[in-house]
Amino acid sequence: MPKHITDTTQLKCDKGTAPAPLSVTSQTFMQIEGKLQATEEDKKPNVNIKPFGVCSITRMSCNPAPIKWQNISVFEIDGKKELLDDSTCQCSVGGKISIIKSAQNFSEEGGNSIYQPIAYSPNEEPDHKINGYYYNYDGSFEGKVAGQKNGNESDVYACDGKGKEKDTFVNAKKLKINYSDFGRVCNIVKHEGLSNEENEYIFIAHANYNEGKNARTTMLARLMTGYSSVKQADKLTALPDTAVDTISKYSRKGVIDALLRDIDTSKIDPTDGARFWDGVDFLAWGIDTELKADSSSKTGHNKFDEYDFVKIKKGLYDKFVAKIKQKYPNGAPYGSSHNPKTDKGSHIHKKTSRGMRAIYTIPADDFSRKEYWTTGDFYYKNKTKQATGIIATQVAGYSIFWKEIK
Repeated sequence: MPKHITDTTQLKCDKGTAPAPLSVTSQTFMQIEGKLQATEEDKKPNVNIKPFGVCSITRMSCNPAPIKWQNISVFEIDGKKELLDDSTCQCSVGGKISIIKSAQNFSEEGGNSIYQPIAYSPNEEPDHKINGYYYNYDGSFEGKVAGQKNGNESDVYACDGKGKEKDTFVNAKKLKINYSDFGRVCNIVKHEGLSNEENEYIFIAHANYNEGKNARTTMLARLMTGYSSVKQADKLTALPDTAVDTISKYSRKGVIDALLRDIDTSKIDPTDGARFWDGVDFLAWGIDTELKADSSSKTGHNKFDEYDFVKIKKGLYDKFVAKIKQKYPNGAPYGSSHNPKTDKGSHIHKKTSRGMRAIYTIPADDFSRKEYWTTGDFYYKNKTKQATGIIATQVAGYSIFWKEIK
């Protein structure tokens, strides 16, 4: 028979990438094992029902929009029908929210028993302890297990949190990476991001994962090359498990989400195959008129030399420009050693507390040329034939993401 559910019961959405706990606020007096029992009124977005990672429909951070709980009990609490472990709730965006069979199996509907433990399936909570480092799907560190007969102490697991017994974890999945590499990848992803937006770090991790697969190597191996512009010292440093700030958690969450694609074929790629990303320099240096801040002779961003074409949907372009202008309303400053006699472009030079800076208008003037907007979207065609072109697939934080097209 169906079972009742309570506060903190894990929910999932078939269009989301991560579970989320139910928060019960609809009533304050009916409890099971010290937890408030859930009712049909526990459906408020971001209050009762929290985001489920990245939405596969919008390809953005989940913004839950629950409509109404279905398959609910005939029994009521203060006029509100009780939720059951087979209840579902449709989201107006298009997903279907349901209950994850969790660590608690509550009283049968209409029955007399209050609480009954249930047996975990092997992929929920193991009946034995396994060595390794355990991280929550949300990017927080859950703990380390050592000295056991099973598993390697350098293994890395993602999980839904701690189990009922010490050194056990719910729904643990082993990731295909060792502890040392995991920490370094997370640290590099953290330094690659520029904003406080979760999706920027998730998308960077997925793009790095895609690039590793394309190059038939690992995420870390690619990041240790010129593929990543992060300082070498930071590339050699692991993100500490003690780092609990929001950006650290976003970075771990992104790397975990990408690595889950190794073991879960249903996992979506929120970047739609992107392998590269750029930041403010793409808009600042432009196509061919602005002298790059790090050069005394090169004009324009390298992407316009390296690829046969560059295509950006107008909606993505406008979104990227708006985000960068929000960060740099008075122009983007770069350290430079430009020679005033050979300088090119409309940027200006200004002395600041950090020394002389080249201040670039966002976006560079050459982005406004009509020849690049004949289709309604931005399209640049290289005069020199190249093997591949790139298409922008996503914008998140202060980064734009690219997919390579032959």
